[in-house]
Amino acid sequence: MQQLWGGALNILEEGDRDLSQQLPKDIDTDDQDHQGRHHIGAILNMRVRDSEAAQHVRNCQQFLLTITHSSMLDGLAVDTYVGSIYNFISGANGTRAIPFFQHICELLISLRTKNNPDASLDILESTLVALSVALRELLKRESRARFNDDLKALTDALGAAGIAFAPDSPSVASTLVANNVRYVRDMVARANGLLFTASTGEDGDYARLVSKTSSYPRDLVLPSDRHDNDKLDMAEIVIFPTRDEIMSDAKEFLPFTDPDQPHFLEDPTQRHIDTHFRLFRHDCFGALKCTLSNLIHTVSRDPNAMSNSRFQHGDVRAYPYADVHISQVIFERILEIQMSFPSPKAIARKSFAAQVKYWEESKRLENGSLLSFVWIQNEVVQHVFLTLVRKGAKDEDGLDIMESDGSFTITVQLMTQDKANLELLMRADAGRCQGMLLEFPKVIPITFVPILENLQSMQRTGGMPFHRWIVPARLEASLGAKTCHDIPPPLYARHAGFSFPLKIITNNDDASLCVEPTSTCDDNDLLGKIEAKTSLDRGQCHALVAALTREFAFIQGPPGTGKSYLGLHLMRVLLEVKKKADLGPILVV
Repeated sequence: MQQLWGGALNILEEGDRDLSQQLPKDIDTDDQDHQGRHHIGAILNMRVRDSEAAQHVRNCQQFLLTITHSSMLDGLAVDTYVGSIYNFISGANGTRAIPFFQHICELLISLRTKNNPDASLDILESTLVALSVALRELLKRESRARFNDDLKALTDALGAAGIAFAPDSPSVASTLVANNVRYVRDMVARANGLLFTASTGEDGDYARLVSKTSSYPRDLVLPSDRHDNDKLDMAEIVIFPTRDEIMSDAKEFLPFTDPDQPHFLEDPTQRHIDTHFRLFRHDCFGALKCTLSNLIHTVSRDPNAMSNSRFQHGDVRAYPYADVHISQVIFERILEIQMSFPSPKAIARKSFAAQVKYWEESKRLENGSLLSFVWIQNEVVQHVFLTLVRKGAKDEDGLDIMESDGSFTITVQLMTQDKANLELLMRADAGRCQGMLLEFPKVIPITFVPILENLQSMQRTGGMPFHRWIVPARLEASLGAKTCHDIPPPLYARHAGFSFPLKIITNNDDASLCVEPTSTCDDNDLLGKIEAKTSLDRGQCHALVAALTREFAFIQGPPGTGKSYLGLHLMRVLLEVKKKADLGPILVV
């Protein structure tokens, strides 16, 4: 086991891309050459006595570090194999993984309590952290394991182990374990429906919550399946509005950003994510839903309105195209739909060559734009959201955007690729239905859909970074006293002897100027030295120290105050300690 998992970890640590991608494929096998699952099963099923505990923990450390390595978890090319590996580790509803995690947790606490000389603190801490990461990753990938009856005892044991390793003050390892335990508990709570605390009224509908902080009566009607996309759990909401939602007269639930106002979620982090998801989604689709609702109601009363290119679309900028039909549906790597329609009258008057040139050069129907297709089928007005892939019916190297009869063709994709929408399009294609296509220029789904999807993912897994500081707990203070949270240094700066050298940003390469993780931005002597030896002003020096010594810092100021200039200096300082602090990527948006 030591040779196998030590060798696997070395492959990942060496960073060879081909070998790193081959490793999960080899582990996820049962053939005679590799027997990867046999080796996984062997270490998962092994139980040891105290005399063998230290060696077994070292083997498990290498195994856990292998399956939680960034090359395994972050590589899209190997995600299928990694998912299969975690599926095998889990077993039915976590019955294989959770007893293994429990056994390792017991060994770690025993070795730590007895100060076993054969197991160093570094090995024990890294094993405990990797164990918590593995559990979190397993529950993210294997949702059924969240219902395992032994999971609560395991998370309690993990939390207790983190405290046992740092009884006096939180360490890097104990903080990481505590964070992962919180994520696991949030996932389990969500799976069991414990995060939603709204009560129900006598009529079975959700009760109205009344603000306790205002004398003005303010009722909050909660989401309660008033249409097919009116969900209490925002993670279950379909991002693009459904037809039922568009046609509904129910008032959209828009929560308050003020934490003193009512909300059905008590957990501040869950509430924060829910609020931002619903408000951002409303910003994206609120006015657009009104336009589509008006169009569908109008067409329902008068089907001839479908051919009216002067349709009134309210405050939403939209370009209508009439007499649109599906010309072809293509199933290859992805589902693509080709749609054809005659050019608008002003364009149709041009020659064929002039029409082709117009569509090729026009800013209308740009790639990635949001489209809405409305048509009548079986006397019911139907609707789906689409996005433009390209102008034309062929690939990008051989575009054919105009037919000889003067019709214009585009290639699109469904925005909500579920069975219901696919069936609608297939029936529209089979019935040769004609309808109206609405283009919403400058509404590019790729710019907002990933944000909404990530908010839903955070809500499912409880994985919002820096939640303690983004949604801080309220502090009570005596009248007139300044109240603020003490934000600790970043995890990478909490090791003994760590400091931030500022030589790279000083005017004379002064190697003596450093910022300690325990320094404060109120230290006037330190700020004076940085101001004297760098090109930063006093305010920028204050912000630099705050950013280096806090795990969460928010720097703001009006235009021209040097925020970008400060950011460059901050990046230079961080890059100087990249190797020493083992820093990962720096994200700049």
